[in-house]
Amino acid sequence: MSCTIKFLPDEKEIIVDDKTDLLTAAIKAGVSIYSSCGGAGTCGKCKVVVNTGEVETSVSPFVSAEEKAKGYVLACKSFCKTDLEVFVPESSRVGKAEILMRGEKIFIPAGLPAVKKGKSAFFKTGVAVDIGTTTVVVYLVDLDTGELCARAMYNPQVSFGEDVITRMIFAESEDGNRQLHQSLVDGINELMENCAKEKNVFLNNINVLVAAGNTTMTHTLFGLNPSYIRKIPYLPKMDFLPVSSAKKSGIRINEDGVIKALPSVSAYVGGDIVAGVVACALHKSEDLAIFIDLGTNGEIVFGNKEFLVCCSTSAGPCFEGGGIKWGMRAQSGAIESLTISGDNISFNTISNQKPVGICGAGIISIITELLLNGIIDRSGAFVKNSSKNLKSGEEELEFFITDKISITASDIKNVINSKGAVFSGCDVLVKKMGFEFKQLSQVIIAGGLGNALDIKKSIILGLLPDLPIEKFRFIGNASVTGAKMCLLSQEKFNEAKFIAETMTYIDLSTDNEFMNNYTASLFLPHVNLRLFPTVKNIMEK
Repeated sequence: MSCTIKFLPDEKEIIVDDKTDLLTAAIKAGVSIYSSCGGAGTCGKCKVVVNTGEVETSVSPFVSAEEKAKGYVLACKSFCKTDLEVFVPESSRVGKAEILMRGEKIFIPAGLPAVKKGKSAFFKTGVAVDIGTTTVVVYLVDLDTGELCARAMYNPQVSFGEDVITRMIFAESEDGNRQLHQSLVDGINELMENCAKEKNVFLNNINVLVAAGNTTMTHTLFGLNPSYIRKIPYLPKMDFLPVSSAKKSGIRINEDGVIKALPSVSAYVGGDIVAGVVACALHKSEDLAIFIDLGTNGEIVFGNKEFLVCCSTSAGPCFEGGGIKWGMRAQSGAIESLTISGDNISFNTISNQKPVGICGAGIISIITELLLNGIIDRSGAFVKNSSKNLKSGEEELEFFITDKISITASDIKNVINSKGAVFSGCDVLVKKMGFEFKQLSQVIIAGGLGNALDIKKSIILGLLPDLPIEKFRFIGNASVTGAKMCLLSQEKFNEAKFIAETMTYIDLSTDNEFMNNYTASLFLPHVNLRLFPTVKNIMEK
């Protein structure tokens, strides 16, 4: 039996059979819905409201009795029995990405294009793309002047899973792999078309696209199955991807144009990190520095012009809102900072909109404030009767920021696990090379979270090393910056290749030192307060 489903507020309709769940139907209709578990029914993010019609659905702990009475169901576990009108609430929508421009602007000189123009001056425009697990950013670049425009969106693959592991599992089937590839290509094409329209550029006049992304993302761009990356011996199909035809890839530039991807270092340190090193010139630095990409994978690079070592900490999606009850990405209405004074709470939201959730920077700010105000102890456990805003929720204690939005005991545990992974990764890399944090000249922070991060609170939490604030440097989206540099200069592209070839990858999953450090880091800020003398002084006051 076939049913017609209309999705609101997008006003999109699709006809599907009764064996197609609402999440899959939404994806086919071009409606993006959160689904961090890839449709397994274990995250509760894909709630929708059935306005009219009947569905067959499963009982879920993520849908309360009150919500059920209002027509809420999990999209991934619901199937049509009749024609439907389905409303996707704001909390379940994949909203528009905001390109946050805070942080240091890196000067990018115009230079020799990575792909020669040939005899004709016909091709004067190129495209640089950052393919993140969470967002996709496209820059349209004038190859002579370096002038550009930019557009961003949340990675359309999010409907198949919020993290790369979930997407690798989804890609195990040929159809799943095809859907991952096609959704990404469609997203890039949409962003390019928007840029081209704004700048009155014909896409047929573009003959080169340079992409930077983690290893899984670049595999899906080229249509390669990434599922083998998660299986022993954890090897990608290739680290250095060959130049690909735009026509073959489905990218709508000149049909004779080419797609180039920055090379990866390993299965879990990709071309986006190589691009970041190019952008901040760590490989040319006289002084020691550490580069941290505060995203889902939590990649870290340590060194200078003499050596570079790297790792991936698998920090998880909580810094980007995943795995948190009221977590969301950094978009309008997300709480990004908070202050507690007694029982009074004040907070700021992105774009000063009504609060609808908490982004990564806000999560860090809230937990630090809870610690400083004695509402949680150093293990992250709530202290009973410590605040009138601390109440029993549906399953556990929750600290309520508004009448509705809260942070739970489980949320705090997830964040402690993630911050412990990042700090321990930094600690292990530095110590393995025989150095100490105090010898660092800089801590370079990249990523969307880094743009809004409160450094002092991040140190108190134990996410970042206890160093003077002036040693921290924000560079924003280093991946797309490096991609632009490699688009404009063949020399920079060659540097990227050299970095990928010479950087040493340390696998933390089999490293005993990391596991010992990680266990010690699961306190706020750490079991060993001698590593955090500034925080120790604050807590003793």
